[in-house]
Amino acid sequence: GSADLRQVTTSLQTRKRRVYDITNVLDGINLIEKQSANKIKWIARTPISSFLWKNQEKFQREMQNLKLVEDTLDTLIKSCAQQLFAITDNLENSAMAYVTHKDISQLGAFQEQTVIVVKAPEESKLEIPAPTEDSIQVHLIGEKGPIMALTSEISSGDAASEEKSRCFVTLEEGRIKTATLHTEATECTATG
Repeated sequence: GSADLRQVTTSLQTRKRRVYDITNVLDGINLIEKQSANKIKWIARTPISSFLWKNQEKFQREMQNLKLVEDTLDTLIKSCAQQLFAITDNLENSAMAYVTHKDISQLGAFQEQTVIVVKAPEESKLEIPAPTEDSIQVHLIGEKGPIMALTSEISSGDAASEEKSRCFVTLEEGRIKTATLHTEATECTATG
């Protein structure tokens, strides 16, 4: 029932701070007690061996499920990438590889939404930090040329709102606020 935290840190090959954080949590919920600065004792009613065994089985099942999901997603991503390359590599198809505003506005998923279209050079990066309550930020980073971003408010089909949303406009013409971030690469941040 006792353990030396220095040995635990060594056997788990992790940082000392991480082990101490975990022991502080276990101590706080009365599963262990600290005997000294580096020594703890298991004091929970359930023996630690049965506690760990049940969680180990659950952990293994969860890991298998996550691995299956990951493999499935990897397969789908690979398939989509292959299909996309097959379409765009064909010179006959490349002339027709575009989507119109009308195509987008007819999709139900985009109704009453703001759509942003980005045309960027290869190896550009798109980052979307966690949104706040009042805004979403989008960071576009490109080193090999200009980035073009357009926006449109897709309406639900009524005449008044449809008049405003028949085309794409630049971010500056729309309601999205933009700012240039000055770094080594060219960056643009859009907040909406």
